[in-house]
Amino acid sequence: MNDLERYVNRLFAKYENKKGVQELRDEVLANLQARIDDEMSEGASYQVAFDRAVKSLGNAELLIEGTEQVPLNPLKRELAQLAVLYTLIPWIVTIPLRFFHSGVLANTALTILLVIVGGVYVLLLSRRAIDGTTRVINIESVKNTARAVWILWGVYVVISECFVFGARFASNIWFSRAIHIDGPYMLAELMVSVLLPFVTVFIPLYFTRVRRLVQILGVSE
Repeated sequence: MNDLERYVNRLFAKYENKKGVQELRDEVLANLQARIDDEMSEGASYQVAFDRAVKSLGNAELLIEGTEQVPLNPLKRELAQLAVLYTLIPWIVTIPLRFFHSGVLANTALTILLVIVGGVYVLLLSRRAIDGTTRVINIESVKNTARAVWILWGVYVVISECFVFGARFASNIWFSRAIHIDGPYMLAELMVSVLLPFVTVFIPLYFTRVRRLVQILGVSE
């Protein structure tokens, strides 16, 4: 394996299992080799010809289907803004739930998170200097990440609901005793405990929205 083959292999190492990448790799390798041969036929040394061929290629990742080149700083600002929005909504929703202990814990945690993401967003806004830095993002990886987050969230909700009902009613079920709820306050507290895990749906929704955001910025770029 020569230097050119090693270079091309490194370019596509992250995508070697992706459909069509092997054919694209072979095509890029052939084009680079032809460019080097042309340069050398005009009197350039191998190293000079190699450097020119590599420079003419540009960013090879953009040749792969399902990748987007996005401006880095605008992406960071949009992600931070999205995080603020997706934290603000559940924070507002949980304010009335502060009458209950679990509601206080949830709203306090969201308050801390909102302060953190808000601070990051303000910091990014204060650094609006023009910067042409871009990054190539694999849309498929973003999609897979969002899918994994949804699965983890589903597991979390199931475990949380099992814990809520188990902590309150497991002994009643085990000893075959009737389930009894003492008044409307206890009923409301139970409902809050049951519904609170679903407030965290903003987390997988955020990751789902990230994919669309990357595609929008990639197109506008």
